Amino acid sequence: MTDPERALQSMYANLEANTGRSMADWAALARATGIDRHAELVAHMQGEYGLSYGYANQIALVARRAAAGPPPSGDPIDAVFGGPKAALRPINDRIVEIARSFGEDVEVAPKQTTVSLRRHRQFACITPSSGRRIELGIQLKGAVETARLRSSKGMTSHSVGIAELADVDDELVGWLRAAYEAC
Repeated sequence: MTDPERALQSMYANLEANTGRSMADWAALARATGIDRHAELVAHMQGEYGLSYGYANQIALVARRAAAGPPPSGDPIDAVFGGPKAALRPINDRIVEIARSFGEDVEVAPKQTTVSLRRHRQFACITPSSGRRIELGIQLKGAVETARLRSSKGMTSHSVGIAELADVDDELVGWLRAAYEAC
């Protein structure tokens, strides 16, 4: 067992010791609230039961993961674009197709909630931010912000909101190519 796994098991044991309820019991209680949004569920668990943020956050994660069910296939991208985000999958697939056309060295690396596009390092990140929109993070250090290309903080320097396939236009492809070439 790795250190993070040990820490999580310790947290579950402490939760049960402190509250008399197991993580499974808490997750079932959280699911029964009908609250879908993570932050709202965390706030509810804190306010209603006096739980710390750490416990409430973990309960919300476990409850929402159980409610989502298993991914529809062994394809990890299906896990990112499952449920209410499934309609965004064609946008993801188009962006990946374009990125792969830049060179054979493009790696598509699905994570739990994002799809990373890498060369020597990450140059773009596809994140379904809701069931209606993708945020495409692009590594374009020094690029001038526009109404469409916004500066961002985190793993990429800029982001572009994409709501439909038509948003994957020549301008966006140019930014994506520039990020690939700079990587």
